[in-house]
Amino acid sequence: MYRDKFRFALAPAEVKAGTPQFPAGKVKKDEFFGDVETYRKQVVIRLPFTAPAGLDTVTLKASSQGCADIGVCYPPNPQTLQVPLAAMSIAPGTTQARAKPRRPKRRRPKDESSQLSPGC
Repeated sequence: MYRDKFRFALAPAEVKAGTPQFPAGKVKKDEFFGDVETYRKQVVIRLPFTAPAGLDTVTLKASSQGCADIGVCYPPNPQTLQVPLAAMSIAPGTTQARAKPRRPKRRRPKDESSQLSPGC
């Protein structure tokens, strides 16, 4: 996958993307594109964003493209992901009223022997 062929879009329009954070890739000389930074198999890219309060889901549309070593380029590969914001962390310096999750209370098993008939 070629670093410069990644594209990102977020929805709804009120969600604003920051600058994608790419890890270092391997530089390769491409016959048609010159020196390009590439990733093989998989890559983790961090895409910071801001979303308005009260929004519970963001749609991320990502597209990537690469070429095989034999010179054949693949068509762009679009992907869509629904990102639930409840699981996201809060940016440093911001505040949010948030209830601390409660651990469920452990209950002891009831001793139901007192409810048994004397003949059982």
